[in-house]
Amino acid sequence: MLFIRWFPAVAGMIMAALPSGVAAHGEHLSDVAQQTGTSIGRHSASQQENHAAIGDNYALVRQHEQLHKHRKQQQQRQRSMRSEAVVQASGRVVTQRQKYLPAGGGKLSAFVGGLCNEDLYRPSDLEAGFSQNAVAWTSDKETLCGHLAPKEWVTENVAGVGPPSHTFSQICKRGQHKQAIEPLAGILRDPNFICKGTDARLEFSTDWLLLADNNSVAVAPNTKRYFFDAGGSNFMDAMHFFVTTYRDRGITFDHIWVWEAQRRGVDEYWRDSPDELRAFWEPRLTFYDGVPVSANPGDAVNNPVNRVHQLCTEEDFCVFKLDIDTPSIERPLVQQLVAQADATRSSLDEFFFEHHVHGMMQAYGWASDVEGTFADSYNLFSQLRQLGVRAHSWI
Repeated sequence: MLFIRWFPAVAGMIMAALPSGVAAHGEHLSDVAQQTGTSIGRHSASQQENHAAIGDNYALVRQHEQLHKHRKQQQQRQRSMRSEAVVQASGRVVTQRQKYLPAGGGKLSAFVGGLCNEDLYRPSDLEAGFSQNAVAWTSDKETLCGHLAPKEWVTENVAGVGPPSHTFSQICKRGQHKQAIEPLAGILRDPNFICKGTDARLEFSTDWLLLADNNSVAVAPNTKRYFFDAGGSNFMDAMHFFVTTYRDRGITFDHIWVWEAQRRGVDEYWRDSPDELRAFWEPRLTFYDGVPVSANPGDAVNNPVNRVHQLCTEEDFCVFKLDIDTPSIERPLVQQLVAQADATRSSLDEFFFEHHVHGMMQAYGWASDVEGTFADSYNLFSQLRQLGVRAHSWI
């Protein structure tokens, strides 16, 4: 999790946010109509149903809060101590905000070359080994690091020199060039985390991720570039990392949609953003303040998977980040991506998701709020990669 989320201690505070979310609903519908060319009248008949879905989402969030209130408070205190602490790395001071600045991150191009005739995913040998032994190889530090150390890819990714080595997996999307992507390996974080330390710099590192760039994907001048952020409380955290990193890789987003369940206020969302940065991005960003995402397949407005499928074509470049720390909503959204394979294949290019499962990460903030194992994570991300989606584990 890139930044610390918190739910209000009193359920009434959540419900107090509901009117503004509902009031903003008409703007959401207008936004959908403008982007898709579909009349607002087509959606008006389902407004009542969508309003009910919003209420259901608040109930889910409230229920989740009540069930895990005491554990969350303890977890947040521990994570806050790690995240806010100033750590020493490579002779320089790294603070929480600096962890997400694009001074870090991989610089290697994802371009491999050769046109793809079909959607195809070819895992590297490192990934194949971990996929077959996901639980056993992530059971303890010695086993984990013993399998990761010989094929560590972070150094190559940060250096950004030459074509990607065979340590990287390859992904094909029909009609595009072959692309490299970081292997699914270890606990699906920076392979140096735990093996070389457990400080915040390594825990929240993005150096291991190989994102798309304007050489690896077809981004024509007349196509759209969209980002959908489910769970974003402040622009200068995760979103600043994404827009800056993609920009440095030749991709500037035309529009961004951000959902945040906890009402924060527009100025709070843009807090600490330089004036010129806010002036550029604010007209391109729709902030659904106090509006939770919906897992209802019939919600055309606040179900981000539906929005991706509605607004993105095969020629566009679309990215979806899902990080709301509410498994009861996250799980069905991911399942919807997989189940509606044809729509996902033709609309989604890159996906980021932190899948909380049983295993070593429970000692680093996930605690008991987990489902499944790393084997399930490997299977989930592999399924999406086989559709041609650059699916990444997130932090």
